[in-house]
Amino acid sequence: MAGFDGLTLSGLARQTRSLFVLVALFMATVASAQATTRVPSFDLERLTFNPAARESLWASTGDVLLPRDWRVALTMHYEHDPLVYRTASRRVGAVVGSRFTAHLMGAYALFWWLELGAQVPVVLYQSGDDLTGSGVARPKSFAMGTPWVQARFGVLQESRGAFLDLALHLGVGLPIGTRSGLASDLNVSFEPRVGAGKKLGPVRIGADLGVQLRDGFNRTRLSPFAVDGVHDEVGSRLALGLVVTTTNVGLRGELGTRIDVPFSRTGSAAEVLAGGRYAFANGVELHLLGALGFGTLPGIPSFRLAAGVSYGGLERPATCPDDAPATQAGCDFDRDGVLNEVDACNEVPGLQKFDGCPDTDGDGLPDAKDHCPEHKGPIERMGCPRVDTDGDGLTDDVDACPGEPGTRELKGCPVRDTDGDGIPDPDDGCVTEPGTKENKGCPVKDTDRDGIPDPEDSCVNEPGDAAHHGCPLRDTDGDGVTDELDNCPNEPGPKENQGCKKRQLVEITREKLLIKEQVLFESGKAVILPRSFGMLDQVADVLRSHAEVKSVRIEGHTDSRGKRESNVALSQRRADAVKAYLVGRGVEASRLWSVGYGPDMPLDSNATDAGRQRNRRVEFVIETGETTRPK
Repeated sequence: MAGFDGLTLSGLARQTRSLFVLVALFMATVASAQATTRVPSFDLERLTFNPAARESLWASTGDVLLPRDWRVALTMHYEHDPLVYRTASRRVGAVVGSRFTAHLMGAYALFWWLELGAQVPVVLYQSGDDLTGSGVARPKSFAMGTPWVQARFGVLQESRGAFLDLALHLGVGLPIGTRSGLASDLNVSFEPRVGAGKKLGPVRIGADLGVQLRDGFNRTRLSPFAVDGVHDEVGSRLALGLVVTTTNVGLRGELGTRIDVPFSRTGSAAEVLAGGRYAFANGVELHLLGALGFGTLPGIPSFRLAAGVSYGGLERPATCPDDAPATQAGCDFDRDGVLNEVDACNEVPGLQKFDGCPDTDGDGLPDAKDHCPEHKGPIERMGCPRVDTDGDGLTDDVDACPGEPGTRELKGCPVRDTDGDGIPDPDDGCVTEPGTKENKGCPVKDTDRDGIPDPEDSCVNEPGDAAHHGCPLRDTDGDGVTDELDNCPNEPGPKENQGCKKRQLVEITREKLLIKEQVLFESGKAVILPRSFGMLDQVADVLRSHAEVKSVRIEGHTDSRGKRESNVALSQRRADAVKAYLVGRGVEASRLWSVGYGPDMPLDSNATDAGRQRNRRVEFVIETGETTRPK
């Protein structure tokens, strides 16, 4: 049973380094087989450098380059034993024992909150033991690595007054490297991270937490014959980095650790990293980084060394020559710790949280916004202290009239009658307009100009009419049909259905209840046919829903055939029958009265059957005002 790890361990070394990352790559081999198998394609590299490297060479700790700042770097990187082939009980040999990689990197900040970066690794040479006898082929010695592009979003910055630096980081690895050189995954990789850092005197502490989603969410298994005790999968992982850096100018150092917890069937791992860097005044910087690896994770070597050179745009030593202009980029002319290009007051020492501007009295407001820059005062008073200008015993911050002595009851203001209407201002509802005492000092108004004075207007700001106490027509159920014309004012329905869900045979207007079918009676009698019951039921429903309709006149009409006296009597009996029906359906009798007009009010000519049919009808007329009813 065979597999791979990233390190040879034996004797005391194996015990003292039991946390070494065991590289979880397994290649299936059968003891008797002599065929050579290439290690499945995956990216062996587990460390991505920090292209901007403003604070740390490898960790993202919330730092973002200054706006329009940039950095390019070339780093040469050596790894020892990053991939070892072993059986469950012993080491067979190193698939990759030595690896030399060149990393070309660059970063640029568009804004204080957005930094873009990229890095391209190239494996210049890698070698290992001859394992062809064990059935393992050597990877290519020269390979193009996985290019990474990234964006870093600054959320908080100490230099802008925040408690700490905080940034979100997203890296994307492109699968265009040399797969036969263990330098590329099969699919796109992602690396979301969050970083934080804080300056504590001469040092800065930082943390970096992220997930490296290698090859998407896929896992690569390298040995189908692996057994317990030999890990044979590589895939995604959780990564935590902690680092301490110095903040001085010139020679700087850093010390940190990173812990990797894989999601694949592989053990955890850790590295201890130490580095140093020296910046020259011309923007050139040399850097060196070394690390020891512990655990059982592929790509974590027993040790690594990296050295390189970088060149930056704006980041320079903070001080300037005495003859340098106050606007020279990369300098700190007033020596307040804020570089000229981001210092809003670069000729006067100030504070980072105020973009380099001073707060002379220390009250939390920069001098430019402080109305009393030499006297400490609360922010709500624009930095001015509390005083009693008019000497009335109330300080200006609570005195409604700070320039005039007044009474405490009037919040520091004197008793006034501004509009001269005989009502003191504190009791006057309209201080600048003369009014009456009955109206609390206000004139009689008609705010909505609907002809109804405000005291009598129930809807002061909405024009209405007297019948509705100054209020506009309502639409209780919100269906677009006003209540007075809505057969179902509490049930939304379409306009063409008179505001009801069910089909309506009755339509209410301001003058009438229009029925869409005639009330049918037995021939020559005042007996309502059952066909008309449904329509009359709707008439009753409408009247019960509209209590504002106080009086309805039920009119009976006939055609001109027969004697007039007989037709008038028949039309009266029919109107009475309709009234009785409605009363039986819950309509108050006091709201209804009936009258028979016989043939006296025709709608059409009685010379045709169609005309006579129209003339034989019952109508419902809504009465307003005083109603004169027959005794």
